Amino acid sequence: MERSMIAHDQTGTSDKLYVVSARSSAFGGYDVVGKWGRRGNTLSEQKKGTCSNLERAQDKMRELFGKKIKKGYVNIESVAYHGPVTLASVKEYLEGEEIPDVPDSIARAANKTETLSISNIEITDPKPVVNVREVEVQCVDNLGMENRFDLGECYLGFHNGSDTEIDVLDNNGKQATYFRERFEILGDA
Repeated sequence: MERSMIAHDQTGTSDKLYVVSARSSAFGGYDVVGKWGRRGNTLSEQKKGTCSNLERAQDKMRELFGKKIKKGYVNIESVAYHGPVTLASVKEYLEGEEIPDVPDSIARAANKTETLSISNIEITDPKPVVNVREVEVQCVDNLGMENRFDLGECYLGFHNGSDTEIDVLDNNGKQATYFRERFEILGDA
């Protein structure tokens, strides 16, 4: 089963979480559940739909998550995210998932380093802090990615200045890294 998807919004004075999960329904199938609210408080919860199978539930999760990303939330597992939230810090909101019990300071550091030695709790070779910009991109080559991107359509991207790679949200709201040559950057989002 796909893990819960967690996004964080820190724009202005905001400090909000959005968690979307799929859980087995009492009547068969899967309920897709959204949770939201200020970090550190009890999150509001609402069932967003019931799907007949896990694949459809995951599609619904990606759709809902993509809407939040477009509103300014950032996926906490994205390379573009440099905030304080880690999987370990929000495990109380996750639907029965096993999250390793790793201190938040190590989890945050591990997200920003090349190597991590757990046995010595020593972090080496930190990556330089990179400014990541939200940009609007147009798909100029979708060969082999037809189910994720429509040729000529515009998408939300995250560019860190790399000449070879860019993170882009696909039709399902899922963020991944792609070759930069497949997308034309049109400007800031």
